[in-house]
Amino acid sequence: ALNGLGGDELLGGYSSFRDLPLASRALALPSRIPFLGKAVRGLVKNLIRPTDSKDIKLSALLEYGGSWESLYYLRRAIFLMDELESVLGKEIAHEGLRRLDLFKKFKSYIQKNQRGQTRGSDPFVKVACLEGSSYMRSQLLRDADWASMAHSLELRTPFVDAWLVRELAPALIGLNLKGGKGKRYLAQSPNRSLPEKVMSKPKTGFTPPMDEWVKAAGLDDWRE
Repeated sequence: ALNGLGGDELLGGYSSFRDLPLASRALALPSRIPFLGKAVRGLVKNLIRPTDSKDIKLSALLEYGGSWESLYYLRRAIFLMDELESVLGKEIAHEGLRRLDLFKKFKSYIQKNQRGQTRGSDPFVKVACLEGSSYMRSQLLRDADWASMAHSLELRTPFVDAWLVRELAPALIGLNLKGGKGKRYLAQSPNRSLPEKVMSKPKTGFTPPMDEWVKAAGLDDWRE
């Protein structure tokens, strides 16, 4: 079976390719003001008491907006770092964060993948490095591997082929891939391009029906 993993990372298919550069520019100056981010987040926490994950992340934008590494963490994390204590316990949370050293790791992904590139500071390159080296490598490829092997299915991921990435990446950096154009280039690449109704379909992810499974197993209390 052929799998499309790597297409979003190579062709800018995630909304992070739009959102992270915008946030980085907007927060470049205010995030440098000492303690402002923590103060804003504390104020929002006490006055509004947000419970929704999106609102909690919005309140932390200034606090996490000082670098690409922290912005990417805010983008992909389920919990903020100081929330992990209540989920895992103080000792495990602190030890886990110390050993992972996520911001340093994210920074190394950008630096390592930018070596030798003339446009290493390009925002597209930064996001591609972070998405490909973190979310795709640590989660998506792992999930695809165990899910396919559990059913004795031979799975191939052509978009993460090293030769393909080396050949395409330099050319893609200079293209305008905003608004899903990168995926259109892919759909038009065969001699007979895909039909327009396929190319204009809204982006959809693959999401296992976890909610239904939990309900069917009678684990509603555990879910809450």
